[in-house]
Amino acid sequence: MRFVDFYKEELIKDSFSADRIWNADESGLTVVHNPGKILAKRGDKQVRRLTNEEKGETVTIICAMNVAGSYLPPTIIFRCRRMTQLLLKGSPPGTVGEVSDNGWGF
Repeated sequence: MRFVDFYKEELIKDSFSADRIWNADESGLTVVHNPGKILAKRGDKQVRRLTNEEKGETVTIICAMNVAGSYLPPTIIFRCRRMTQLLLKGSPPGTVGEVSDNGWGF
């Protein structure tokens, strides 16, 4: 409860406008495809699942918005060395793509 009291006090003291109060959140999403059920011909001896080789690989997505309703475009951080626009294929318009060695920080 101490943080909330301190926060309220600072907001009142410095009278921040709504466009200067931001909230940001990050989330990790997996890029591993899980195919679910597999159909095979009756009697087949070997039925294998095809999945992404990068077991447990994740990307980080960061979103930020201020109290006035403005927002920064979503940012996706990929674990690789070079950024290519193909990584953003199918993402919302304006999405920013970044890369890092570990996939979560710069």
